[in-house]
Amino acid sequence: MKSPYITVAVKVARRAAQELTRAATSLDTLEVENKSANDFVTNADRAAEAVHR
Repeated sequence: MKSPYITVAVKVARRAAQELTRAATSLDTLEVENKSANDFVTNADRAAEAVHR
């Protein structure tokens, strides 16, 4: 029997991977922002992070 936490974690990881894969196939729409010096974030990062919310 799988833990329900593992089941949820795997589902979230798969959805986040789908977001990142989608972004990788359309790099021309990738937006990059500076969070701080030498620290960057993309719209793909934000989409993947939003999956679990």
